[in-house]
Amino acid sequence: MPPRRSARTKAPTNYKDPPAPAEDESELSSVEDTDDAGVDSDKEEEYVAKKPTPKNRAKKPAAPKKGGGGGRKKKAVIGGVDLRIESDNQLWNWVSAFQSEEDEEGEAMSVLINFVLRVRLSLCCGCNGVVDRYEAIDVDGIVDKLDDIQTAHMAAPDLGYPLIHKKPPLSKVLRPNLTEFFNTLLETLHSTDLLHTTQFIDTFSPWLVSLSSSRLRSFRHTSTFLALLFVQALCSVGEEVGGELRKASVARENEQKRLEGMRGKKDKGRLREFEKRAEEADQRKEKIEEACKDIFHG
Repeated sequence: MPPRRSARTKAPTNYKDPPAPAEDESELSSVEDTDDAGVDSDKEEEYVAKKPTPKNRAKKPAAPKKGGGGGRKKKAVIGGVDLRIESDNQLWNWVSAFQSEEDEEGEAMSVLINFVLRVRLSLCCGCNGVVDRYEAIDVDGIVDKLDDIQTAHMAAPDLGYPLIHKKPPLSKVLRPNLTEFFNTLLETLHSTDLLHTTQFIDTFSPWLVSLSSSRLRSFRHTSTFLALLFVQALCSVGEEVGGELRKASVARENEQKRLEGMRGKKDKGRLREFEKRAEEADQRKEKIEEACKDIFHG
């Protein structure tokens, strides 16, 4: 074997001799002509015709935003709570009116009950009966008032009611919009504590129950559908209240354990606060469960 070359030893560099110059101009010109011809032939072989690219389709103009553009809409805030709805929304106006009346919520409640009875655009039963603010909160007089409304409705020509319409756009928007309305309504009332501190459930539920047992199909069908939506929204709120109850209970137990491990004077202020939160959440949960049972059992 040949001796191994060390790492520091460099291999000798081989230099090639430069090409000999052409002897005469004729030979040089012939070489250049052959080179040019070779280049041209290579280009012709490598050239591939490009496929025609389709013209860009014209983009559709963006649809204008609802509300006519302009600046940002003002958000609805009641009692320091952001309701996540626009301030010019009818629901926000209703919640504001319901809260501002303090002890007498009759005016706002009559608007909500007439929503169930009247037919305007996508409203419900197909009835023009009107309930005033005093009749709206008079739970004992619901049956008599419904008898008067049904008698007047039977005398009018039967034009049907929107809930059974199968032609768009009413058939496509009515049910989803009603579902969203009740979900947003109860979520808003829960966020502002109006659902738990007022007589909203005790006043509105009897109207749905009485209407769902009506002898007229339009009243019965529409009110049963709305009662189911109402219970569904109540269940969603009840789930949130149940989460609040679990958190308050865990915080109360942790505070009790912390106080048991302490020596000397113990400050039970936080413990009383957690106990109060747990008690309030438990009472709210029981109220929601009772309301759902009353609607189901009638």
